[in-house]
Amino acid sequence: DQRSNLGKGAIQIESANGYKYEIRENQTLCRCGQSKNKPFCDGAHCSCQFSDEN
Repeated sequence: DQRSNLGKGAIQIESANGYKYEIRENQTLCRCGQSKNKPFCDGAHCSCQFSDEN
């Protein structure tokens, strides 16, 4: 499965060092680790051929 994690609803995302990202109604989180916009997905999983089966 190559899909990102999609969060729906007003979700507060906080980094490990305590930075709180803007609250948005829909957020797509990176699963492949290749996004240049972490923790959010930028579609990098399409070019790195990420699969959760690897």
